[in-house]
Formats: sequence, C-alpha cells, structure tokens
Amino acid sequence: AGKVTGTLGKGLAMLSMDDDFIRATNNANERAKKGHIGVGLLSGAEVVGRGILGGVKGLVADPLKGAKKGGVKGFFKGVGKGLLGVFAKPTAGIATCASGTLSSLENTANKVLKMKRKGEAPERVRPQRR
Repeated sequence: AGKVTGTLGKGLAMLSMDDDFIRATNNANERAKKGHIGVGLLSGAEVVGRGILGGVKGLVADPLKGAKKGGVKGFFKGVGKGLLGVFAKPTAGIATCASGTLSSLENTANKVLKMKRKGEAPERVRPQRR
C-alpha cells in the first residue's frame, strides 16, 4: 500500500507543476522512508501542511506570476495552474503522508523484530496482563 500511495503522491505533486512543492514532497518522503514512525508522521504532517498552504497560496500567486510573464494570456494560464494546485497539492500531501507513514511503520517494525532476534527486545511500557 505504501508504494501505491507513494506513486500516487508523486504523480499528483508533478501535476501541481510547482518545482518547490515537488522537491519538498520528495525530500519529506525520503526522510520518512529512512526513519522510524515518529519521523514518518512528522514528515507526513509537514507535507500535508505544505500542500494545503501551497494550494491556497497558488490561487493568488500563480495568476500574478502568469500575468507578469505573459500578460492577459499568462494570467489565465496562472488561474488554471492555481485551480489545479488547489486540488493537486493537498491530495499529493495526503498520499505522500500515507506512504511515508507506512514506510516508517515498516522500518520501526523491522527494527523491533531485529532486536527481538538478537535478544535485545525493548522493555514493555506497561506490565503484562495476567
């Protein structure tokens, strides 16, 4: 499931046509893949936040950038890009969050299993049930 959501997240990030957002999404996903569950959740929350803020910001910024580059035609291209970003960025953030969280959960589980095999199992936080 993590690979499917990761691919979906990358595709949606590409659809946003925002190089900074694509780079941030990829960086957060790489951090989550290498870390434990806490890192995955934190990276995921960061990407979702960037997606929501980036989508809303793009509604205003993209038409203005387009107008500076291409006049009226550029303005309308920017409106289209901004509207697409409102959908694509938060959705990509959610998909990337799910992917990173699943990958980091797998890392955590593998580490605990490895510790158990070596006889270094982590201590229980609460006492065993009777």
